[in-house]
Amino acid sequence: MTARQQALLKQNEQRIRQRLEVIIHAKEAGVKQRTLDKMIVQVSYEKKELDLLKARFEADGK
Repeated sequence: MTARQQALLKQNEQRIRQRLEVIIHAKEAGVKQRTLDKMIVQVSYEKKELDLLKARFEADGK
């Protein structure tokens, strides 16, 4: 895996962590559960995409 690929993965991981923090703050602020569910689905999708990207980078490196 190249340094650029590692940086991209790290950046995506940080973005996912930030979104999770936003969800926590939204829940504490009393945002409706339906809205929270939509936010969680979006983060889940991004995590799945990150995992696929990570697998592709690792496969390319072999």
